[in-house]
Amino acid sequence: IIEPYNLLKSRHADLKNLQSRLTLASAAGLKRKQAKLDAIRNHYQALNPKTVLQRGFALVSKAGNLVTAGRDLAVGDAVEIEFADSLSNARIEKCQKK
Repeated sequence: IIEPYNLLKSRHADLKNLQSRLTLASAAGLKRKQAKLDAIRNHYQALNPKTVLQRGFALVSKAGNLVTAGRDLAVGDAVEIEFADSLSNARIEKCQKK
């Protein structure tokens, strides 16, 4: 027969062990999730058009729509050019293929 005191002492030790393991597992899981979130955030930031502008590129739009190809422009078209620090308006004077 196990004495109640010894049984409680054993169960208490088991609970302490489980609590410690749970704490470590939770911390490790949280650390993995944080690393994944950081990777996603960095990927998103690299693709963000505003980040691209800071590297010296510009966004060109015509009538509020992003211009993605030169063939979408014609001589005389009014465009807006967005830089990292400002917006400029321009008019297309010449179009030529590469």
